[in-house]
Amino acid sequence: MNAPGTYFGHLVEGVPSKTQGGNDQIVLRFDVSQKHDGTNWVPAEIGDRRIYLSLTGGAWQYTEKKLLALGFNGDFVSPGFDHAIVSKGTQLECSANTYEGRTSEKWELAGYGGGGEIERMPENEARKLNARWKTSVRRQAKPDGAPAAPPASPDPVAGSGMTAPEVDASIPF
Repeated sequence: MNAPGTYFGHLVEGVPSKTQGGNDQIVLRFDVSQKHDGTNWVPAEIGDRRIYLSLTGGAWQYTEKKLLALGFNGDFVSPGFDHAIVSKGTQLECSANTYEGRTSEKWELAGYGGGGEIERMPENEARKLNARWKTSVRRQAKPDGAPAAPPASPDPVAGSGMTAPEVDASIPF
């Protein structure tokens, strides 16, 4: 299993299919070739990975956004995607997914793992939460005076017989 993180791959194909339960889906197959190590892209010969996008019910709107981001041509009989995106590749996210005691990889288009945009609650409901917060905080006892200073940290070197490590001034941190 690959470590969770950001990867890079090329879209190979999109295949409309049915889930085991008989629901419509499109499976996006990617050739994953690189992983981001936090600073740089490094080769990672992972190969074929799939993203399963539901085409039923409430999932449609999220799937639609993802397919539009890939330049989907709208043709489920002969799916095609934007040539620039296919040739340049795209970022993917890998996470661990546990189901019925088994852990597996879950792949997603980078930036789309949260299920779409967050809908802000109406302002009048937010104001009710403001009032609740203020009431709750007021009930809590407030300490008198300034808080006490934290205890002094022991010197890890003093009295241990160890010497402090030398600092190399050429290291920028």
